[in-house]
Amino acid sequence: MQAIAELEARTGPATEVAKKHGVSRTAPYVWRREIMGDNVGDTEERAAARKAAIEAFEASGGTYGYRRITAVVDVGEWTVRDIMRDEGLAARSAKKRRRYSSYEGEISEAPPNLLRDERGKHHFHADDPNEL
Repeated sequence: MQAIAELEARTGPATEVAKKHGVSRTAPYVWRREIMGDNVGDTEERAAARKAAIEAFEASGGTYGYRRITAVVDVGEWTVRDIMRDEGLAARSAKKRRRYSSYEGEISEAPPNLLRDERGKHHFHADDPNEL
């Protein structure tokens, strides 16, 4: 804000200077942010929240998203979201797990179908109960 304050002291309010030069009212503030960095307007409380959120993210090994960081750090959800977006922090997702497979090598050929007769027809006739 000091750069904007100095500009306003020399030339008048920043919005009038922007109007005079034909740019948007917010242009001086955007320029200040580009020149001085993104965290220029942070208050002490916001700076402390930024530091705590980054530490919590790094302590988790990059796996915490905004919800868990919000729970760990006593800060609002949108504050944490803004900090994570500004710092480029994104939670890593878990690896996909492979399904279990008991395959250990070559599979043998299928056994012959014992329920078919020599003509290839199914034979379901039983001479006695509970037998084929």
